[in-house]
Amino acid sequence: MPRSPRLLPIPCAALLLAAAACTNGNGSALDAGGMAGSGSGGTSTSAGSSTGQSGGGSGTSTASGGKGGQPGYGGSTAAAGRTSVDGMPGTGGMNLPATTGGAPAGAGGRSEALPDTAAEREGGQGGRTSPPEADASDSAPARVSDGPGNDGRGDAGNDVAADTSLIGNPRRVLLSDEGNRRVVLVDLQTPGQGGWTRQLNDLVKYGDSMRDMQLVGGDRVAVSIAKGYVELDIKTGEIKKEVVSFDGVETLRRLPNGNTILGANANGGVTLQELDSQDIPVAGHKVTFTNYGQQLRLVRRTPQGTFLMGVGTKLAEVNWDKQTLWEMPIPSGDWVFQGLCLPDKSIAVTSGYGAAILIIDPTNKKVVTTMGGKGQPEAGTIAPNFYAGFQVLPNGHFVVTNWEGHGGGNGGKGLQLLEYDASGSLVWKWKQDPTLVSSLHGVIVLDGLDTAKIHDDIDGVLAPVTR
Repeated sequence: MPRSPRLLPIPCAALLLAAAACTNGNGSALDAGGMAGSGSGGTSTSAGSSTGQSGGGSGTSTASGGKGGQPGYGGSTAAAGRTSVDGMPGTGGMNLPATTGGAPAGAGGRSEALPDTAAEREGGQGGRTSPPEADASDSAPARVSDGPGNDGRGDAGNDVAADTSLIGNPRRVLLSDEGNRRVVLVDLQTPGQGGWTRQLNDLVKYGDSMRDMQLVGGDRVAVSIAKGYVELDIKTGEIKKEVVSFDGVETLRRLPNGNTILGANANGGVTLQELDSQDIPVAGHKVTFTNYGQQLRLVRRTPQGTFLMGVGTKLAEVNWDKQTLWEMPIPSGDWVFQGLCLPDKSIAVTSGYGAAILIIDPTNKKVVTTMGGKGQPEAGTIAPNFYAGFQVLPNGHFVVTNWEGHGGGNGGKGLQLLEYDASGSLVWKWKQDPTLVSSLHGVIVLDGLDTAKIHDDIDGVLAPVTR
């Protein structure tokens, strides 16, 4: 039926026409900046660093002279504790049985923090002399739960920090493992504790989408599936709700009023549809864009009430009136995945198989910063394949997933969770456990977030929303 005329929101990109653009070795190891390396025997010590933390090893581990110095997370009985660099405890050190060539690494693989600044690269506070490279031992088996579908009753709780502006180097993360068709909660700080996995095999078939996640309040996370979405209890991984009456769903957004927007490759194009709190379609809020084929990946809301969506080789901004307000071909974009308006009115976008996060000046349709890419430093270790879901942290850093392919068995490929600073420098990386995950499509860093509230990245940084 006809709708009453109403004022149209000014597009995110259009606003810019009037404003600024929308050591790892044996024995002792001590880095110059006061950060201890890990040893498979002997001692590791941190001294003099304001945040000195020592890595895990089978020998002793002490922290002296450093404000807040913390011992490393335990060496294993078979001497395979792993460490991080630059102030984040290693994730190795579970008491697991020895295997040929040494014991497994700790739960969830290994994480490293890399220097943020030139001063740190020269061995300043929290600096390092050289990072350990990923190797086969970094991918050794480790467990967060007892197996697929285990609802390990670790208490997730709320991860509210005193100063969220300092958050970086993720500690607790929710991961969408499209390859294994599971959602995983991993605690990188406390190996083997507080984590769970939830298999969605009965709801997600091979090749189906399982690409988007959102904190929807009540300590739940919503996960998109081809038929709709599911809600999981963040504390246990238990499925609390299933909506399975739709087709081709790729993405979702929960609104503060309890309504849900689904984005789907359906009806001969890209379809956006709003559901009320009872999951009944809202009249007048269903629109299909046939000009983009069926190439949708994620949709994100803008502060102006419009939508950014990755479609094929483009990023586009659209509204409920079936208007394309702005679009841009993304350099090297192939299945462009996620776009996001940032606080300075620029736009961040993941380029899919271009394997990069690009910061765009939407007024001039120009790339101003590139994070990652096929030719980035450490590309041989990272194996950049497809940059997918990402999150902006309160400190301005970007945490992104590097998807390595459909199906199981991809967990040994590359590094699939990475953190870049605003200049595009890699500052942290996680060597995933291949027995836990195969190929990551999405991430939510829980550190500093109150999971009792609905969160969205409408303003760039993931935060509670009221509009």
